[in-house]
Amino acid sequence: MAQTQTQTQPQTQKRIERKKSVMARVPVGLSFFDENLVLRNPDQPNVPGIVRTDGSPVPRLKLVPLGACAVGFYSDDVDALIEALRDSKRIDAWPRRKAKAKTTEQPKRQVTRAKSVRR
Repeated sequence: MAQTQTQTQPQTQKRIERKKSVMARVPVGLSFFDENLVLRNPDQPNVPGIVRTDGSPVPRLKLVPLGACAVGFYSDDVDALIEALRDSKRIDAWPRRKAKAKTTEQPKRQVTRAKSVRR
């Protein structure tokens, strides 16, 4: 008897991770994560400002709705994002903040209080 194709290949189940566990794995802040790494608009499928070293774009994470307010992400997509971020370089889409220029300090003015007049 010939084995069917489903019996010979191991079935891989996609595991869904909640946002809190993904945030623990991806070392970025919450606002950066929500604005740049999560796919909200299908017209912008890639992470802005970051490309792999070979020049290919880094795809955003797709949301998996779990309930009225709960969302999750597929663990293999999270793994792929982490690997892509590890093998990436930053381009000039997010310019770094420049350090404030040091100014010459002027002496502080003395504030004098008016004396109360007693009558």
